[in-house]
Amino acid sequence: MKLCLVILAALTILLPAQDAGWEIHPWMRFEWERLRYSNPQTGSIPPQAALRDAEYAARIASLQQEKSASTASSQVQPIGPTNVAGRTRALVIDRRAPNVLVCGGVTGGIWRSIDYGQSWVRLTPPTLVPHVSCIVQSIQDPNTWYAGTGEGLSTTERRTSTLLRTIGTGTGIYRSTDNGLSWSLISPFPTAQPNSTPAQSWQITWRLDLLPTPQGELLFAACYSGIYSWNGSTWKMEIGDSTSPPFCTDLVTAAGKVYVALGATDEGIRPTNYGIFERLPNGSWRNITPAGFPTVRRMILAAAADGSILYVLTQAPRAWSQRYMSFASTHTLWRYSAATNRWENCTEWIDALLRRTEYSLETLGGYCMALAVHPRQPNVVFVGGTDLFSSHDGCQSLAFHLGGYPYIVEAGALHPDVHALVFDPTDYNRLYVATDGGVYLTTSPLQQGETYWTALNNGLTTTQVYHVALDKLSSDSRLVIAGFQDNSNWYTPAATYGVPWIFAGGGDGCRVLVGDGRRLLFATSQFGYVYAVDATEEEPLFRPLPSLPKSSKMFVTEIAYDRATNTLVAAVDNSLYRLRVDTQTQDSSWLHAASLPTSSLISTIALRGSRALVGTVDGLIYRADISTGIVERISAPLPAGGFIAAIDWDEEDTNRIIVTISNYTLPSIFATWDNGRNWIAVGGTLDEEMYGWGPSVRVVRSLHRNGKRLYIAGTSVGAFTADSLSPTTQWQPLGLTSLGALPVEAIDLRSSDGLVILGTHGGGVFACTLNPSAAATDTVDSSGTFFVEQCIPHPVKDYAIINAHVPSSGGTITLHLYDLQGRLLLHRTQEVLRPGVFSFVLSPSEFARQPNGAYIYSVQWNKHRATGAFIHIGQ
Repeated sequence: MKLCLVILAALTILLPAQDAGWEIHPWMRFEWERLRYSNPQTGSIPPQAALRDAEYAARIASLQQEKSASTASSQVQPIGPTNVAGRTRALVIDRRAPNVLVCGGVTGGIWRSIDYGQSWVRLTPPTLVPHVSCIVQSIQDPNTWYAGTGEGLSTTERRTSTLLRTIGTGTGIYRSTDNGLSWSLISPFPTAQPNSTPAQSWQITWRLDLLPTPQGELLFAACYSGIYSWNGSTWKMEIGDSTSPPFCTDLVTAAGKVYVALGATDEGIRPTNYGIFERLPNGSWRNITPAGFPTVRRMILAAAADGSILYVLTQAPRAWSQRYMSFASTHTLWRYSAATNRWENCTEWIDALLRRTEYSLETLGGYCMALAVHPRQPNVVFVGGTDLFSSHDGCQSLAFHLGGYPYIVEAGALHPDVHALVFDPTDYNRLYVATDGGVYLTTSPLQQGETYWTALNNGLTTTQVYHVALDKLSSDSRLVIAGFQDNSNWYTPAATYGVPWIFAGGGDGCRVLVGDGRRLLFATSQFGYVYAVDATEEEPLFRPLPSLPKSSKMFVTEIAYDRATNTLVAAVDNSLYRLRVDTQTQDSSWLHAASLPTSSLISTIALRGSRALVGTVDGLIYRADISTGIVERISAPLPAGGFIAAIDWDEEDTNRIIVTISNYTLPSIFATWDNGRNWIAVGGTLDEEMYGWGPSVRVVRSLHRNGKRLYIAGTSVGAFTADSLSPTTQWQPLGLTSLGALPVEAIDLRSSDGLVILGTHGGGVFACTLNPSAAATDTVDSSGTFFVEQCIPHPVKDYAIINAHVPSSGGTITLHLYDLQGRLLLHRTQEVLRPGVFSFVLSPSEFARQPNGAYIYSVQWNKHRATGAFIHIGQ
């Protein structure tokens, strides 16, 4: 296995080296995202787009509750990946129970595990607290939790932006007083339009921490511009600078001490209050910044448990004009002794890590930085960036590499890019790490070298999907492949929740295709790296393809495949290239197929034989013949500057074309039934004319079955369907109880049996089977899959029904019911004598003994397990 994956690393451009290449220019992905979503006239996403999206989703959900239960059917079910998690910055252990972990995904909400990370349940709805950056539990009341939102630095561009999908500027700080059941905003909601840097403090929360005082508990928040405190009713800027706002701040509390850090502005200017400060007993602040402390962009703090020792790790660009570049940083490390009020410069130790030829430390422009001190050994320090290192002598001499690169997907490996380090308060041999690939655990943190890591991502479904594809050759096939932001490409032969997905290589997983069943899959990574995968065996066989001409402008390379001619087509800037490739042979190089008559960048391709339909980032559509090179523009009344995110070319009638525009504030969906001679806008209720606000529509696909058509739209607030298109199309929400309002980035479908695959940003991949001859949003049970429906009714008042769908006979099916501390409350088992739906009914008498609150249920059948949660509100 290990040898196979080492070979894979070479075939996928040696993933660490690939990261080094593309991370140098992170703004390329930022530019791709900006083109997709911004208003072309202003170049930015409208103010409060996230809030207005949430209001739109809430309005749709409210209207839907008045209709029959068949609409928004719960048959839309997650299929994983349950073994691959997305970017995670926030991680906390419930101090009452070390088995309870709480984490926050930067686009995935707040999740809870009651079994040491062996399984997870999402407690927040997709529209609430989505961009979690930090979490802290109250000291006085353990049922009270605080969550900060807003990712200050991201893999997109190393800065804040208006991007809702990749970086998610924050909406403030939230509090739950019922152990995570409900959350309310306690800080002012940001109202200003963010640009390249934030405009208001609450758009970024770097860290939260608490300090008990005689007057009550003080919540401290390290935000953009300064350090704030909240006494339960009012906010106060403790120290900062609103005129020259520090881009990054940080804080740590230990044994009654509070240390804070204030960095430079985003332009590299030192604000009035700059450096390291300690809070005095009277509430004032003492500047303890060491002599020679540099001007830095980001710094993080870690303190010994008794507050006697403080460590400070800093990052700054070599030149401030290069602050968005990943590999153009300088770093320093400092150690402060409170008893003697003396600083020690440990930069030589950190410099040695940066100079290492193997397993070196990088922070990617400050994007991934973590620092922790062992709870009982203040000289044992853990420093995280792309990799994780430890020192056993206070950062004086030796450093031990504990994991990270090379990025090899196998048992025992740690996913690169570390964001948080948390020790189990009852067992200091258990160190949890939050990374770009979810949560990991080591039970040997003091090992002087490589240690074994256990991935705790089973059910932590927070992956951010770029693209999905399914096998369309056979209606019996459950093969699905997906590309994930920061997490490569993965596939599943089963498309069933709980079945582990298989690593399919790459850096950022971008576009994926199924060419010839499991024998020929195609996958891409950023900037035009394309390769093939044979998935017929237990382990994938990777097949490199010739190198494409490199694009200097587009982060994502669009591809399409025609099975009849075995032709793969790829877009590079404004040109198309073709490659004949099948399961046995391939051309030795890509051939230039056609070029657009303008310099417009190609954003999407639809292919039929030698004919291609091509959309651009600025709203132009072309027909191209890839055998002759002839290109002609299709005249269409599309909005100027609109990003064409998808083209649906009807599989039964090539005269029928649907074009999707993904920009906010623009008409989103256009259709023609006569091959482009006449067009109509069919966005209907998804466009602003209906409700005064329309979500961003990312993709529309048409399902042709039983002589009828059904249209499925993926948007920034979930999926919608319609059985006919017109200027007043009434789009109906799909899967409100399961998919909810998660952004749907990609859709693929198979008309022969109605199977639909939905790729979300922050919630993984979902599936359902749709029937155009029924009501627009009615769904049909996906045969051959195991899944568990959301508990009904919800919230629960006096009874609950949990339905489990079992595809075959044999074994037993078991229900376990837990409280939020992981205490087992109920255990039920049934024998599975035949396939079908098994209902677990929890009676009023059983609920009469339980207090109001949230409960977690787990249903297991053979090796399959699914979890969920419900709220009990009593009489």
